[in-house]
Amino acid sequence: MAARNVGFIVSSICFVLSLFMLLSGLNLGIDFRGGTMIGLNFSEDIEIQEVRAAMQSISIEGQEFDL
Repeated sequence: MAARNVGFIVSSICFVLSLFMLLSGLNLGIDFRGGTMIGLNFSEDIEIQEVRAAMQSISIEGQEFDL
């Protein structure tokens, strides 16, 4: 009987946490959305528009990428 109560409590906690996560909105990472994530570091402040303009079309090993 004690194992049944423990199982019920654990199941209830998992259900409430799952419900909370669904209602609060999950932050799905790049793994679930698809695409490519590119991380850049700069030693000085730079505007995002400059980065986007520079990366509009890049070529790596002869392959064109339109970002």
